[in-house]
Amino acid sequence: MNRMHFLKAGSLAGAATFLGTNTAFAKNLADNSIDKLVDANGNYIQPALSYSESFLEPYMDAETMHLHYTFHHGGAVKGANKDLQMIKKGLDDNNLETVDFWTKKLSYHFSSHILHSIFWTNLINKKTEPSGDLLKRIEKNFGSKERLKSLISETFKNVDGNGWHRGLSTLQR
Repeated sequence: MNRMHFLKAGSLAGAATFLGTNTAFAKNLADNSIDKLVDANGNYIQPALSYSESFLEPYMDAETMHLHYTFHHGGAVKGANKDLQMIKKGLDDNNLETVDFWTKKLSYHFSSHILHSIFWTNLINKKTEPSGDLLKRIEKNFGSKERLKSLISETFKNVDGNGWHRGLSTLQR
């Protein structure tokens, strides 16, 4: 097993372990549907969604879904593939400065690809609220659900890819 295969397999195994086996993401990892991140040649891919672009209405309209999936997530996949090509070129040219630059770009694009793959499998088209043990833990650790949302929102404002902050802010309405 080469380094690239090890990192890909380790990342997926780690994510599945962290998330548990009963989540949509873990189940999709097992059947390799929407969460298949690479093709047989090692190029990053973006499989079709397992639901229609209007599935999330009224919480996310079909146009927003299309733009987010096609251009935002698709752009991350396209960027990651370019980054890989540039890393290979840098290695061929023995230019470690170039490799370092494109490796940093790859970490951004690939993490966006992974996060979006998780995102698409954790969406539902109805409003839900934490309840039971989850709500008790939120209240014990953060005081209230509203305080937790506020802390997450404030934290995400300074994170690359802060679209996650904008997504969370829609939940606060």
